[in-house]
Amino acid sequence: MKGRIEELESALHSCELRIELLKTREGRWEEELHHSHDQIRNRDYLMGEAIVQIREREREKRRKNLEAEHCYGTRHKMKIMDQRLDRLEQMQKDIQDQMQE
Repeated sequence: MKGRIEELESALHSCELRIELLKTREGRWEEELHHSHDQIRNRDYLMGEAIVQIREREREKRRKNLEAEHCYGTRHKMKIMDQRLDRLEQMQKDIQDQMQE
């Protein structure tokens, strides 16, 4: 009987050690998960910034091309295109904000 008790106590101690190890691993996994989320958030921010810069350059390029053409209604068309681009950029910003929530 005494031997059986010692055996069970040993098994209990072993299980307690395993539980402690699993809790430690869980903590590390949670840290890795948070780190990954931060990396994704940073990547999304950088991609958004790059897209904004690309659009700004494209807008400037279009503006210069339109000014060079001097066609009738160019300014009106450019204004409409800029308004559309502004709406697209606002939509992109809204989507990025939703992704970060």
